[in-house]
Amino acid sequence: MKIIGQLRSLVTSASEMVISGTSRLAFEVYPQLPGGNAVMAPLALSSAVAMAFLGSRGQTTAEMGRPLFLTEPWARQLGKHVIKLPFQNSLWHHPQHPFQPAYLAALAESFKTTARPLDNPDGSERNPLNAWVESATQKRIPVLFGSGALNDATRLVLVSSVTFSSPWECPFQLKPVTNPSGRVTQDPFMHLKGNLGFMGNELFQLLEAPCQGNAMSVCFMLPRERAGLSRITQGLDAKKFAGWVKEIKVAPVEVSLPRFQVGSKLDLADALRSMGLSRAFTAGQADFSAMSSSPELAMSRVLNQTAVEVTEAGVQASAVTAVVFAATPYVTDRVASNQPDHPFQFFVRDRQSSAILAMGRGEQPHS
Repeated sequence: MKIIGQLRSLVTSASEMVISGTSRLAFEVYPQLPGGNAVMAPLALSSAVAMAFLGSRGQTTAEMGRPLFLTEPWARQLGKHVIKLPFQNSLWHHPQHPFQPAYLAALAESFKTTARPLDNPDGSERNPLNAWVESATQKRIPVLFGSGALNDATRLVLVSSVTFSSPWECPFQLKPVTNPSGRVTQDPFMHLKGNLGFMGNELFQLLEAPCQGNAMSVCFMLPRERAGLSRITQGLDAKKFAGWVKEIKVAPVEVSLPRFQVGSKLDLADALRSMGLSRAFTAGQADFSAMSSSPELAMSRVLNQTAVEVTEAGVQASAVTAVVFAATPYVTDRVASNQPDHPFQFFVRDRQSSAILAMGRGEQPHS
């Protein structure tokens, strides 16, 4: 029994290290996102990049491992997904480009991937990969790659997707809103009088609204000053955020929180390059010999697309990350939608492990 306990302790420790690395990566990348409304998905990002990491060797492995906080055992542990969310992973390869059987087997074992042909000769957005993403995200992300993005130059696409949907543990309510003309309009806020997780200081309030079952929650970081969000988030890192979360106590509150829908499609290649991953993106220097014998194979894009909707009914979040290996680079594109009324930060998180499924901000006023 003592040995079993020690083994469980080791597994728990490994899981904690994986989550810690994922959180640190998230807070490293997040400040480099574009201004205004933006959202990213740290877990899907870490999972997809870990699949690429397992195919690297030599200096590329060292270069990727340091800023991404990865080692081979931790990368494999990411594939086992230490939180109970419906992850799905896939691998899409050029039909004429051979990949190492051992690499395909490693991803199948750790990430439950199936190798699929990247069959899209006309570059249409109506392709099997987009169809897979649409299904995996329950139709919340119908198109990951636009027309022409997948073509004969694409060698490999590694995809990780996660989706989550839940009502609140404590239901929110809407209040009727009447404009000056007497017309009843939709309330942009949801209201609750009851018990929620709360901590606050002179700069902001942090409210935690648990999802049904209390396993997941949404944390709302609300600045006390209308223009105070940048002051709060400047220098924000995983350790500081974890410390604030530990201070959260259940308290009676009466709150009005924004209802919102925000989505972003981001190419994080430049953000990762700025963290020191230049070799992995440079053909002729990148060493991905564990996945392919081709010397020109290198990463070209890291697409992270996330859609989050928070209403009085609950929260829905879907995210997908695709690491693309291609012969030529592509143009970065991004989209963002909806503007909550008050600038704020939000985190969709697993309460037990502290893993962050999605994190984002709404800065522009509600129109």
